[in-house]
Amino acid sequence: MRKRFITTAAMAAITAAMLLNGCGSTQTNTTSAAQTETESSSAETEPETTAPETTEGETEAQAEDVIRTEAIYVKDSEFATEGTLVFHNDTMGDFICHISDFTVLPEELKDGETYVVSHSMVMAMSFPGQLPQVYSIRTTDDTYRDSVGTVMAVEEENILFERMDGSQFMINKDSLGDTEVKEGDLCVVSHTEMMTRSMPGTYMEVNRVDVLPQAEEEAAEVPAETLTEAIEIESSKAE
Repeated sequence: MRKRFITTAAMAAITAAMLLNGCGSTQTNTTSAAQTETESSSAETEPETTAPETTEGETEAQAEDVIRTEAIYVKDSEFATEGTLVFHNDTMGDFICHISDFTVLPEELKDGETYVVSHSMVMAMSFPGQLPQVYSIRTTDDTYRDSVGTVMAVEEENILFERMDGSQFMINKDSLGDTEVKEGDLCVVSHTEMMTRSMPGTYMEVNRVDVLPQAEEEAAEVPAETLTEAIEIESSKAE
């Protein structure tokens, strides 16, 4: 009798253990499946983070109206005339620069040397192309840059300018030298990149301010287009 009781008790214990193990296994599997489903759902719904794209158009819209073109000086070009200089690079080929009273030139121009031509975007559609408004021709190591802006305010100590793209800058009134400016004047300002952290910033090193002619239509008996259009047209002719 006692032996039978022990056997029955042992069987009951084994059965209980099996039931407990089965329930635990089922619960674990259910939990794992739910967790996997949650992780999968999270991975599917989490938004991707991508850097904002900057299109070429946006870059051009923020650009200044002064273009800097590196090119080689061609001293004995057949296209050179009084008041013009001829340069060459691989993109534009030969092109003619019209020199004005406000054009800054280096002390010496050397045939075959590379220079930086600062000019407006307008190019006369002749052959070769002509740049009617050239602000400066500088050596490649020259630290000065040209900005063209309209005088917005003449203050007690500073002059406020606004570029074509809407950005503004200031210069100290002492930088004018003998130049007199008034509101509405269009000026070319030569400066280094050193600027105060004010808003708008003030260029700290300025070596010239010139008032540009308000109406300069001489260049051209030939139609004028933007420099980009001129290059595209010349490229298509070459093809």
